Amino acid sequence: MTRFILHSQKFLLSQTSITPAQGTMQFSKIVKILLNKTKDLGASEQVISAIVNLKSKPDSLISIQSFCENYLSKPLQEIVKAEVTDDFYYSTFSVDQDVFKKELGSTVLSMKDGIMAFVPTFKYDEHVTETVEKNGVKKVTIEGILQGKKINSGRKIDKESPRK
Repeated sequence: MTRFILHSQKFLLSQTSITPAQGTMQFSKIVKILLNKTKDLGASEQVISAIVNLKSKPDSLISIQSFCENYLSKPLQEIVKAEVTDDFYYSTFSVDQDVFKKELGSTVLSMKDGIMAFVPTFKYDEHVTETVEKNGVKKVTIEGILQGKKINSGRKIDKESPRK
């Protein structure tokens, strides 16, 4: 009888297992919520940088807690904590690369004259319109609010500073 009670207690204390696909899908939803709630360009860049960094570690186990502590500032961590149950916050899962690429990857558009555009896959339909001309040529229109420009050097162009 004692053995049964001990096993029952262990069972009641156990946590449910999250598959890589389930964990990655939930994680992507949290990231999307976080990006929608951050209006600051720096905060958005921090989140995107964290996603890119995580992409380079395909076989590691993560939790929302470890992701937040390793990659996000305290204010961003608080936004995530408000959106997640404690069970999922501390649960570990490995990243499902197919789900990750589908949900959080970028779509790279290569156009005539060397023009390239990187669009987050999960924002693609919101900002890009594709049309097919009568001759079969596909055209794209990208629409959004311009928040900055960069030159190949990686420096932002400052509209206020005089040209040298």
